Amino acid sequence: MNDNIKRYFAEFFGTFCLMFCILGADLYTAPFIGYLGIAMGYGISYMLVLSAFPNCQFNPIFSLASCFMDFKKNYKDTAINLILQFLATGLAIFTCILILKGKFGYVEGTVFNSTVPTRYNPKTVLITEALFTFMLVIIYLKTVGQKNFSTILGLYFFASTLVMYPITKGSLNFFKTFWMRIYTKEDFFKPEYFVLMTIIITILCSLIHKKYIRK
Repeated sequence: MNDNIKRYFAEFFGTFCLMFCILGADLYTAPFIGYLGIAMGYGISYMLVLSAFPNCQFNPIFSLASCFMDFKKNYKDTAINLILQFLATGLAIFTCILILKGKFGYVEGTVFNSTVPTRYNPKTVLITEALFTFMLVIIYLKTVGQKNFSTILGLYFFASTLVMYPITKGSLNFFKTFWMRIYTKEDFFKPEYFVLMTIIITILCSLIHKKYIRK
């Protein structure tokens, strides 16, 4: 099999596994494990998937950050990775819904109610998301390719989710935000704001890293 096909399959499969595990922590076990358990689910999921597929990205933030570090070299792969991540995330959420429909007492239209931010206003949610996205991009670019890369990213997702989940209900992935908006049909937040904010911050962080941080 062509190496590119293998890598693209790994990108799709890894993204699906990652999103399914993260959403599983949100939807199936949140009432039992609390914020600490959810944060562990995020961190361990990222650590395992990044360890199993070290040459993949699984998150549009990572793909965009890598692209803007060397646009001419990376833009084609980035476009394909983004499409695969988008489809895999949607499939993971669809699968979660399919499983939840088998739960006794399931009510149509309330699947993701517990994952919609409601305790803080939209401006606070957006600012929190922006701050943690900025830190994520810098940490990703600083550590990608290192031996302990997956461990560092896993620990970051654990720590950031523990802090931000009560505010934003966990994201740092605008494809996840988009699909959750589609399935919840909530008007609380506008996914286009999150997408635009993430792209702008990712570009700025990539330029800052390229000019001032990268050796």
